[in-house]
Amino acid sequence: MTLRRRQLVAVPALAAVPGGCALFQPPKRAFIVFFAPDSAEPPDDARRVLDDAAEAATRFSNEKVYLIGFADPEGSTEANRQLSRARADAVAQALAARGVAPRRFVQSARGATQPTLAMVESRRVEIRIGE
Repeated sequence: MTLRRRQLVAVPALAAVPGGCALFQPPKRAFIVFFAPDSAEPPDDARRVLDDAAEAATRFSNEKVYLIGFADPEGSTEANRQLSRARADAVAQALAARGVAPRRFVQSARGATQPTLAMVESRRVEIRIGE
């Protein structure tokens, strides 16, 4: 018996809206850069992710690049918001250095509003190209 590899296909996503459902367009590409505790400096092992994100942003040159910063729940709300903003800024600078036009960036700082079970996953910047 041989196993065949399944291919994944993208399908439009549904979002609940009052009075019914609506289709929304998922991002063209999405990437995540993880950070060390209390750091806004992308680690060395994030280079590949940043390179891939910059390449995708170049490929989808008419799309906005959303940079959403997060922090783990340690510390005050304000400190986490500032840290998540600094992380999004650092990723923006890294992408700009790779040729992505800063005018395309839409940045937001969410602080610790969406923590994950693993602390390291909470310390992140999500890069979404075209939402």
